[in-house]
Amino acid sequence: MQIQCGEYVIKPMHEIKAELWLKFHQENRFYVDNFSTTKLPDYYTIEVQQKFVIQSLIDFERDEGYAFGVLSHNSKKILAKVKTQRDVNRNHNYVTIRILIDYRYRNIEFGEQILKCIIDFLFKSRGIHKIYALILPDDAYSVQLFTTQNFQYEGKLLKSYHINGEWRDHLLYGLINEGNGR
Repeated sequence: MQIQCGEYVIKPMHEIKAELWLKFHQENRFYVDNFSTTKLPDYYTIEVQQKFVIQSLIDFERDEGYAFGVLSHNSKKILAKVKTQRDVNRNHNYVTIRILIDYRYRNIEFGEQILKCIIDFLFKSRGIHKIYALILPDDAYSVQLFTTQNFQYEGKLLKSYHINGEWRDHLLYGLINEGNGR
Protein backbone atom coordinates (compact mmCIF):
# COMPACT_ATOMS: atom_id res chain seq x y z
CA MET A 1 0.00 0.00 0.00
CA GLN A 2 1.15 3.52 -0.65
CA ILE A 3 -0.42 6.95 -0.81
CA GLN A 4 0.58 9.30 -3.59
CA CYS A 5 0.81 12.76 -2.07
CA GLY A 6 1.76 15.31 -4.70
CA GLU A 7 5.37 14.63 -5.62
CA TYR A 8 5.90 12.44 -2.53
CA VAL A 9 5.04 8.87 -1.67
CA ILE A 10 3.70 7.88 1.74
CA LYS A 11 4.38 4.25 2.64
CA PRO A 12 3.59 2.25 5.76
CA MET A 13 6.61 2.05 8.04
CA HIS A 14 6.83 -1.72 7.64
CA GLU A 15 7.36 -1.37 3.88
CA ILE A 16 10.53 0.71 4.40
CA LYS A 17 13.92 -0.74 5.31
CA ALA A 18 15.04 -0.33 8.91
CA GLU A 19 18.34 1.14 7.69
CA LEU A 20 16.48 4.12 6.21
CA TRP A 21 14.62 4.63 9.51
CA LEU A 22 17.87 4.51 11.45
CA LYS A 23 19.43 7.12 9.18
CA PHE A 24 16.34 9.35 9.43
CA HIS A 25 16.33 9.23 13.24
CA GLN A 26 20.09 9.74 13.52
CA GLU A 27 20.00 12.76 11.21
CA ASN A 28 17.12 14.27 13.18
CA ARG A 29 18.41 13.32 16.61
CA PHE A 30 18.30 16.86 17.98
CA TYR A 31 14.58 17.09 17.35
CA VAL A 32 13.88 13.50 18.42
CA ASP A 33 15.77 13.93 21.70
CA ASN A 34 14.31 17.34 22.56
CA PHE A 35 10.71 17.11 21.38
CA SER A 36 9.63 13.49 21.80
CA THR A 37 9.42 11.11 24.71
CA THR A 38 12.70 10.18 26.38
CA LYS A 39 14.49 7.47 24.41
CA LEU A 40 16.44 4.52 25.73
CA PRO A 41 20.19 4.47 24.90
CA ASP A 42 19.72 1.78 22.23
CA TYR A 43 17.07 3.76 20.31
CA TYR A 44 19.57 4.67 17.59
CA THR A 45 20.47 1.09 16.69
CA ILE A 46 19.38 -1.02 13.73
CA GLU A 47 17.96 -3.68 16.07
CA VAL A 48 15.54 -1.25 17.71
CA GLN A 49 14.51 0.23 14.37
CA GLN A 50 13.79 -3.30 13.09
CA LYS A 51 11.53 -3.87 16.10
CA PHE A 52 9.63 -0.66 15.25
CA VAL A 53 9.18 -1.82 11.66
CA ILE A 54 7.75 -5.16 12.87
CA GLN A 55 5.49 -3.43 15.42
CA SER A 56 4.23 -1.17 12.64
CA LEU A 57 3.07 -4.21 10.67
CA ILE A 58 1.34 -5.69 13.72
CA ASP A 59 -0.41 -2.39 14.53
CA PHE A 60 -1.51 -1.95 10.92
CA GLU A 61 -2.90 -5.49 10.70
CA ARG A 62 -4.78 -5.07 13.98
CA ASP A 63 -6.05 -1.61 12.91
CA GLU A 64 -4.53 -0.18 16.11
CA GLY A 65 -2.14 2.33 14.60
CA TYR A 66 -0.65 3.51 11.36
CA ALA A 67 2.98 4.57 11.01
CA PHE A 68 4.18 6.01 7.73
CA GLY A 69 7.30 7.29 6.08
CA VAL A 70 7.14 10.11 3.58
CA LEU A 71 9.64 9.40 0.84
CA SER A 72 11.26 11.41 -1.90
CA HIS A 73 10.29 10.59 -5.46
CA ASN A 74 13.15 8.10 -5.79
CA SER A 75 12.31 6.42 -2.44
CA LYS A 76 15.90 6.67 -1.23
CA LYS A 77 15.32 9.15 1.60
CA ILE A 78 12.71 9.49 4.33
CA LEU A 79 11.55 13.11 4.60
CA ALA A 80 9.03 12.71 7.40
CA LYS A 81 7.48 10.20 9.77
CA VAL A 82 3.81 10.20 10.70
CA LYS A 83 2.62 7.93 13.48
CA THR A 84 -0.88 7.44 14.77
CA GLN A 85 -2.18 5.37 17.65
CA ARG A 86 -5.80 4.28 17.57
CA ASP A 87 -7.99 3.70 20.58
CA VAL A 88 -9.09 0.09 20.17
CA ASN A 89 -12.54 0.77 21.63
CA ARG A 90 -14.64 1.44 18.52
CA ASN A 91 -17.07 3.58 20.54
CA HIS A 92 -14.26 6.11 20.92
CA ASN A 93 -12.95 5.87 17.32
CA TYR A 94 -10.09 8.34 17.51
CA VAL A 95 -6.38 8.44 16.86
CA THR A 96 -3.57 10.50 18.26
CA ILE A 97 -1.12 11.74 15.66
CA ARG A 98 2.54 12.71 15.72
CA ILE A 99 4.54 14.04 12.84
CA LEU A 100 8.30 14.37 12.62
CA ILE A 101 9.64 16.19 9.58
CA ASP A 102 13.30 16.07 8.63
CA TYR A 103 14.80 19.37 9.77
CA ARG A 104 15.84 20.15 6.17
CA TYR A 105 12.21 19.95 4.98
CA ARG A 106 10.50 21.49 7.99
CA ASN A 107 8.35 24.14 6.34
CA ILE A 108 4.62 24.72 6.57
CA GLU A 109 3.84 23.99 2.91
CA PHE A 110 5.46 20.55 3.01
CA GLY A 111 3.87 19.75 6.37
CA GLU A 112 0.42 20.83 5.16
CA GLN A 113 0.67 18.65 2.06
CA ILE A 114 1.59 15.58 4.10
CA LEU A 115 -0.93 16.23 6.86
CA LYS A 116 -3.78 16.67 4.33
CA CYS A 117 -2.99 13.28 2.78
CA ILE A 118 -2.84 11.56 6.17
CA ILE A 119 -6.10 13.18 7.34
CA ASP A 120 -7.76 12.00 4.14
CA PHE A 121 -6.46 8.46 4.73
CA LEU A 122 -7.64 8.40 8.35
CA PHE A 123 -11.09 9.86 7.71
CA LYS A 124 -11.95 8.21 4.38
CA SER A 125 -10.03 4.93 4.38
CA ARG A 126 -10.13 4.12 8.09
CA GLY A 127 -13.37 5.85 9.10
CA ILE A 128 -11.79 7.65 12.03
CA HIS A 129 -14.14 10.05 13.84
CA LYS A 130 -11.55 12.30 15.50
CA ILE A 131 -7.82 13.02 15.34
CA TYR A 132 -5.93 14.42 18.34
CA ALA A 133 -2.53 16.09 18.25
CA LEU A 134 -0.49 16.67 21.40
CA ILE A 135 1.98 19.53 20.92
CA LEU A 136 4.62 21.01 23.19
CA PRO A 137 3.76 24.65 23.99
CA ASP A 138 7.11 25.86 22.61
CA ASP A 139 6.72 24.01 19.28
CA ALA A 140 5.36 26.95 17.25
CA TYR A 141 5.87 25.10 13.96
CA SER A 142 3.55 22.23 14.96
CA VAL A 143 0.92 24.57 16.40
CA GLN A 144 0.89 26.49 13.12
CA LEU A 145 0.86 23.31 11.03
CA PHE A 146 -2.10 21.73 12.81
CA THR A 147 -4.14 24.93 13.05
CA THR A 148 -3.78 25.49 9.28
CA GLN A 149 -5.55 22.14 8.90
CA ASN A 150 -8.44 23.32 11.13
CA PHE A 151 -7.40 21.50 14.28
CA GLN A 152 -9.02 23.27 17.24
CA TYR A 153 -7.32 23.97 20.55
CA GLU A 154 -9.04 21.87 23.23
CA GLY A 155 -6.90 22.44 26.30
CA LYS A 156 -3.64 21.66 28.04
CA LEU A 157 -2.44 18.37 29.49
CA LEU A 158 -0.22 19.04 32.46
CA LYS A 159 3.04 17.12 32.88
CA SER A 160 1.78 14.44 30.48
CA TYR A 161 4.91 13.10 28.75
CA HIS A 162 8.48 12.52 29.90
CA ILE A 163 10.71 14.39 27.45
CA ASN A 164 14.42 14.93 27.70
CA GLY A 165 14.47 14.08 31.39
CA GLU A 166 11.42 16.06 32.58
CA TRP A 167 7.65 15.85 32.59
CA ARG A 168 6.29 18.33 30.04
CA ASP A 169 2.91 19.93 29.41
CA HIS A 170 1.22 19.47 26.03
CA LEU A 171 -1.39 21.44 24.15
CA LEU A 172 -4.29 19.32 22.92
CA TYR A 173 -5.68 19.98 19.43
CA GLY A 174 -8.47 18.03 17.75
CA LEU A 175 -10.10 17.62 14.36
CA ILE A 176 -13.50 15.99 13.93
CA ASN A 177 -14.52 14.05 10.84
CA GLU A 178 -17.75 15.83 9.92
CA GLY A 179 -18.71 12.69 7.99
CA ASN A 180 -18.69 11.06 11.48
CA GLY A 181 -16.49 8.12 10.54
CA ARG A 182 -17.76 4.60 11.20
